[in-house]
Amino acid sequence: LQLYHIPPTEQIIEKRLSDREVKTVAQFPISAGKKRFRIDLAILCNRGNIAIECDNYKAHSSKIQIHKDRIKDKTLRKLGWRVFRLSEKEILEKLDRVADRIEKRVHILGNVRN
Repeated sequence: LQLYHIPPTEQIIEKRLSDREVKTVAQFPISAGKKRFRIDLAILCNRGNIAIECDNYKAHSSKIQIHKDRIKDKTLRKLGWRVFRLSEKEILEKLDRVADRIEKRVHILGNVRN
């Protein structure tokens, strides 16, 4: 990431959530039929799970990648996941607002499973 001047957005949001005592699991693997995905950050709650996808502009701006991201989001939602797809800009410029939204959803879903 540093080589290409891309901020470590996953680590930034993970740290902010950790500071708020929200436990995340990085690079959480999931399978749905023949499809396999890795969720950037997963939060496993008592009444549902949250997927946090951190998109930097360089890797997620092509038409092909946008299409793949939509398929991933749709599949995760069908499996009952709540998906937060966050842009690099959103994480860097509105970190507390983003963390507030996620933390609020965590509380609605019954906090985090151990």
